[in-house]
Amino acid sequence: MVWCSRRPVAGLAIAVCICSAAVAWAQQPDHPLLLPKNDVTVVYRFDRIGLHDYHKWQVIYSDVGQRVRHDYFRWFEATRPFVTVIYDGPANRFITIHYESRSYSERPIGNTDNPAALLKPDMHFTRLGTSIVAFAPCTDWQVQFPDTSEEQDTACVTDDGIVLRIVPSKPNVASMTATEIHFGAPPDGAFDPPARFKREPGR
Repeated sequence: MVWCSRRPVAGLAIAVCICSAAVAWAQQPDHPLLLPKNDVTVVYRFDRIGLHDYHKWQVIYSDVGQRVRHDYFRWFEATRPFVTVIYDGPANRFITIHYESRSYSERPIGNTDNPAALLKPDMHFTRLGTSIVAFAPCTDWQVQFPDTSEEQDTACVTDDGIVLRIVPSKPNVASMTATEIHFGAPPDGAFDPPARFKREPGR
């Protein structure tokens, strides 16, 4: 936000306004938030992908990104995922659900990275501008991966840490764009396997 003080002397008013704008810009962080601050569900569309890849991805974030559920859909119009991955940090559970076989596997998280973090702290970020994605404002960032000098990807991230779009620099790599954003607590049981599904033996 730019604060501007109105004074009787026009030149002083302009000077104060410009100074305040510069301070506000300087206070902007040099990187986006890496995890959503609020409980939210985001639906993404994937473009530039193969026929047999998943085309829709729904992500439920909770507990400041420490609990996350990824639902993968073969087609954007599909209403039921073909596979779900759950990362439940507080409960130390990593669950994979297979709907076609009505089964699931479960193990401790161990060294598994949190899949909620689509962007990593060792990446280098450069602010590019702003955009509107899924009716929400976000900041465009150029993303440079560590130990590489290749042309960089672009990510658009809201001020509260929701990644709304990622566009890779390589044309043969899939891009993703948010199409729906729903704020609020996740549904009951969102981080548990379906009650009637069978746990895979030995897992």
